[in-house]
Amino acid sequence: MDFPRLALWGFADVLMAGFAGRGYPDGPLHLHRTGAFLPPITFPYNSVLGHLTVVSDDFRGELERSLFRELRFVPAVKARIIGLAWDEWDLSSDQPEVFPENDPEDYIWDMPHEPMVAARMPDVWELVPPLFPLRTEWIEKTNRTPEKIRGYPTLTDRFPSIFLSHRSGHLIVDRNVRDWFQCRVAEWVEFIEVEMEAKAA
Repeated sequence: MDFPRLALWGFADVLMAGFAGRGYPDGPLHLHRTGAFLPPITFPYNSVLGHLTVVSDDFRGELERSLFRELRFVPAVKARIIGLAWDEWDLSSDQPEVFPENDPEDYIWDMPHEPMVAARMPDVWELVPPLFPLRTEWIEKTNRTPEKIRGYPTLTDRFPSIFLSHRSGHLIVDRNVRDWFQCRVAEWVEFIEVEMEAKAA
């Protein structure tokens, strides 16, 4: 599972997902993003932790009701929420209604936290899937083949339906879970095929 399809003028990862960090290593996720609109699932970036998975309170409820017993949810802190209603812009336009000062990150980092906007935002949760040491590598896209990820499990590996490869940071799901997500949040997620090549333990 990876970034959303919606391009948002090349600013999608900043406008939709924002950034995340932790006050201390095992502490709650601190979210820095636009608001008050919150997509059901996003993947905020941290330069050390990689992409993390964040869900809205409503979508957390959907996941819990759908028998994904292997998932945990930890409340996230709305540390820096910037009032920017990009979801109300004309998404078919050639350019955004508001440009950042310089880099896309300036939508967030150049602005102070807005408590009133944060109060209007739904509760936010970090989705914490089980971790597995699956080694992966990218397979480059060619004219004949789409972009893929190759995984190298051992013959004894038994993976759950959704898990995080802690060696690569990829959130990996089986076909049933992929179909479930596509039925509910297709505009917010994108899937890249993982081609498994089993190795002896």
